[in-house]
Amino acid sequence: MATGICGEAGAYLDLDEGTQASFLEEVDKMAATPLRVIAFAHADIPRADWDSIVAQRQGDSANEILASILVPGSGLGIKIVGALGLEDKVRPKAKSALTHAIGPVEDPRITVRMISGDALPTA
Repeated sequence: MATGICGEAGAYLDLDEGTQASFLEEVDKMAATPLRVIAFAHADIPRADWDSIVAQRQGDSANEILASILVPGSGLGIKIVGALGLEDKVRPKAKSALTHAIGPVEDPRITVRMISGDALPTA
């Protein structure tokens, strides 16, 4: 997890267990509504460290590299800036389009399997 959080007036505060728990609770509430939750964070990664990491992971994209290093215990001093919940409503025509494509519930033409990167409450 992160080591800090953006407080009032943009000042970074140390992220203690209570603040971290409150933040995660709010994220879980948003995900359960269901909102798509995007968290924003900041970390200063010295150029020499970044170049070394990239050299070790040749062939990986920048996103793959970031996903692998922005983890708890990375020592990067990650600071949470905030979280944003976006509503992703089902479009009115989606139900009829799915019914047409899949077929009747009693005798479906295809079997649907959902693969999602969403948090479990959102999915």
